[in-house]
Amino acid sequence: MTRPFRRRSEWLIMLAIATATMSCDGQAKEKHMDEPPALVDALIQQVRGSKSIDVHQIERAVGATLRQTDDSNASFAFYAAEGVRSGPYTLGVELRTPVRGGGATSGALLMLNLAGGCSRRADVEARYGPLILSQPPRADAPNAEAHWSRREPWGDLSFGFSALDPDCLTSVVFTLAQ
Repeated sequence: MTRPFRRRSEWLIMLAIATATMSCDGQAKEKHMDEPPALVDALIQQVRGSKSIDVHQIERAVGATLRQTDDSNASFAFYAAEGVRSGPYTLGVELRTPVRGGGATSGALLMLNLAGGCSRRADVEARYGPLILSQPPRADAPNAEAHWSRREPWGDLSFGFSALDPDCLTSVVFTLAQ
């Protein structure tokens, strides 16, 4: 019968490998690839169907109340919700809508900030169609994202990938034409 670790050096190597693949909380650091959140699919279908975004529509879709923020002004009303769950993801939801008669020069904008999951760009492209690089990450921003986009009949659909982890989806932006 042989012993699993005959020498102390073998045991130390195995311990180093095990430690290198564990995070601070003892969970394996292996990158788990997830499907894009079901909420993203639902919102894309909803916007494609209605070609509009409003507060009540988004609240129903995400199952959370959007609160108006202090950033609102004469041209745009800003709303936000944090901690929205969709599968392994936790989403921050930000909505900007033009104020009627406020002189806004652009349409509504909906941004979903994603944390807790990882959808690869190839998987996002396979699901939503070909994407083009619309905004490379800024070199002067520590948490910069590269945005890959596609034109839709209602406006632009963009997917953000962090410069720190360029193959994990970190945001989805809906920009509606005015």
